[in-house]
Amino acid sequence: MLVSTHDDVAGLRAYQTHPVHEEFGAWVRPLLSGKAVVDVES
Repeated sequence: MLVSTHDDVAGLRAYQTHPVHEEFGAWVRPLLSGKAVVDVES
């Protein structure tokens, strides 16, 4: 499970498109049996 907290939507977008995040996603994606994403804005 990954939980990440960001100050605003712009921070979330920057995280999602960061090259290291994308590289890790490409590595881990084939290992996953499922995926669920929940974004909450307060």
